[in-house]
Parts: sequence; structure tokens; C-alpha cells
Amino acid sequence: MAAMSADRVVKYIAVARLSDHVIACSHVQQADPTVNYDERVEAVLKRGKWGSVSSHLLIHDGSNAIHLVTGTDKRVYFCITSSSYPQRFVVPSGSGSSDKPTLLGEVRSMVEGPEFADLSLTCGRQGLGRTARGRLAKIAATFNNLEEIDSMTRVRGKLDEVKGAMSENISLALNNLDAAKDAEERSAGLRESADRFKRDARTVEHTMRCRAWKWNALIALLIIGVLCAIIIPIAVNAS
Repeated sequence: MAAMSADRVVKYIAVARLSDHVIACSHVQQADPTVNYDERVEAVLKRGKWGSVSSHLLIHDGSNAIHLVTGTDKRVYFCITSSSYPQRFVVPSGSGSSDKPTLLGEVRSMVEGPEFADLSLTCGRQGLGRTARGRLAKIAATFNNLEEIDSMTRVRGKLDEVKGAMSENISLALNNLDAAKDAEERSAGLRESADRFKRDARTVEHTMRCRAWKWNALIALLIIGVLCAIIIPIAVNAS
């Protein structure tokens, strides 16, 4: 299952009554230490007057978007998402009906169904219980995974994956090119060092050869001098 986008998330879902401002059930999908979602919903309930069934209200609240839809018998359905979360997945867009499921549409169908319809009108705070909260958690998880419920988002996700792979391959190719250039430069440096070593070796060899010739010539002169010093007196005496 694809991971949800970090900036397009469902954070909170609630079912409330406009008549007495009671939150019958709520679920926090992504906690925010700076925001108490229940208190924020209660504040909206106390100042709101919505008489039209299925009317939609959107409130921008910093980095969050608060969506609410009124249902029958003054039930109110809340959803808090990140501000960039597509509205078409929360409520139907436009005036025409849509056959695609929406988050608050799924919540409303659940609550106004036979299992929770009567209880949702009379229960106290969080009175719909654990079963209803579990259903809200499942709905939140479903609509946090947009690629599973929307083909356009799925295609966009695949394109992003391809772009990411291409970018990674290009970076790898550039790194390999840089490595090849470095290797070529090191190879050229080694060749230059080898050539310099050969030149230095030839110079040293020539110097040593010249020095050997000088010593050989000096020794030869000494030998000749010694022989002359011995032979000449003998020759003079003999004559």
C-alpha cells in the first residue's frame, strides 16, 4: 500500500449534534500538540447556524482546513485535513452529484444508517462508542491513501516515482562521470610521475657513469705515475 503524502492528510473526523453541541463520536488520525480538535469543533458548533441539509462549510484554520456537512435531524459531520488536501475527496465538488465516495459522505452514511441513527440523536459525549470510532478510523485511513481511491492521484504518484527514479539515475550517472574524470586525472598524474621518475633515473645513471669514468681516469693516471717513478730511475742507472 502506498504511503500517504505528508502534506495531504486527514487529521480528524467527528460526528456532532447542532441542537446541543454534543460530539457523539470523534477520531484523531494525526495528533497536533498545538490544537485540541474537539474544542475547535465545539467552538464552530456554538457559533454556527446551518439549516440546509447537506450544506457544506469550509473554514481555513492556519495549516488546517475544517470541513463540515449538515445531515438530517441537525447532525453535523466534521473533518479536519491539511489545507492542501483535495476538497473533492471530502465532499462532492460542484452542484452535480458524484458517484465517487467522499469522506464525509461515508461518515454520514454510517451514522444515519440503522446501526447508529437513533443512538446518534440521544447519546452523550462520545456516546456512539468504540465501534463507531473504529469505523471513523477506517474511513480516515482509507482517505489518507489517495492513490488507492483515485486513478488521477495514482497516475500522478507513478509519474512522481518515475521522475524520482530518473533524477536518481541522472545523479548516479553524473557521479560516475565525476568518478571517471577523477580516475583519468589520477592516471594522468601517475603517468607523469612515472615519466619524471624515468628521467630522473636516467640523469642519475648518467651522473654515476661520468663519476665512474673520472675515477677510472684518475686511477689510471696514478698507476702510470707510479710506473714512471719506478721505471725511469732504473733505466737511468742501467745506462
